[in-house]
Amino acid sequence: MSVSLSGKYTNFGVFKLYGDKALDRVLDIFFQLMLAIPVADMIAFPKLGASFFSVIDVFATDHMTGMPSMPQPVLEYIFRAVGESVPLLGQDSSCSTMACSAIDKICSFVLNWLIKNNTRISDSADSADEMLETDEVEDPVRIARDRLLSTGSINGAAAAAAAAAASAAAGGRGSVDLSGGASSLLSKRLREQQQQEGAHWLVEYVLRNKDVMNYLLVVLFSVVVFENRNNHWALSRPLLGLILLNRDFFAEYTSLFVQAQLPDRREPLQKLVHGLMEGIETNLSTANRDRFTTNTNAFRRECSQMTLMPVSPDDSGIMS
Repeated sequence: MSVSLSGKYTNFGVFKLYGDKALDRVLDIFFQLMLAIPVADMIAFPKLGASFFSVIDVFATDHMTGMPSMPQPVLEYIFRAVGESVPLLGQDSSCSTMACSAIDKICSFVLNWLIKNNTRISDSADSADEMLETDEVEDPVRIARDRLLSTGSINGAAAAAAAAAASAAAGGRGSVDLSGGASSLLSKRLREQQQQEGAHWLVEYVLRNKDVMNYLLVVLFSVVVFENRNNHWALSRPLLGLILLNRDFFAEYTSLFVQAQLPDRREPLQKLVHGLMEGIETNLSTANRDRFTTNTNAFRRECSQMTLMPVSPDDSGIMS
């Protein structure tokens, strides 16, 4: 399936143009099979996990963002699976690398959408001149996120997920019907709503479920600090996007992480944390990514010379 989706053998956009449900049915079957397998089993068997994450990586490239909506159980499963596969130890790091790639693609889409649409998601009363002036502040991602939340634009994802889940329950055990009936009406309404409100459903989901992205950030940060892995480049790519999507949480968590260490290690560790974001801008350009990868490698090397204690954000309530 991953080869079919990534091989560019056909123009999948034509399917929607002519009302062909073949791709929708294939994805429906894939989602049903996926939900029928516990996440623990999916990542416990190397060949099964490699095939699964290969499909998820390809799916996250273009097909995921091109869908009118996705059922919440499917989204929750995917995020949980990629989160649990990143810290897996073993000689073969392919599953972890593909999971990181999928996270990076999702974060990149959401972050680029927020930056690109920063001038289009304010209150309708704001003038274009006022919007252009506000774009000059330091963090356009925070501006876009706060405007979406404050203006009530974030409401389509929850309704879509609830309707899709209800449709799945009505269709039978483990069924996620994406091919017709209620889902077709849901897709049409969601597309109309997105056109009116200007918010993509994946952006809505990420902003409404920040704990999911924060969980992924903690997992990746912990792997970088405490584990000696052979795929550090792959780990650094999604970590940058996750940090830029929620700088506030990153600041809170790293502060908690520093304070949890022995007193004589706090000051040097704080300097290392500051150095991690030194020279980093709020974008995902190649130069910015490469600079962050360099910072991450230096950060990891210095941390490996120190005896540090892991910390869970749940202990302080910052994940709530």
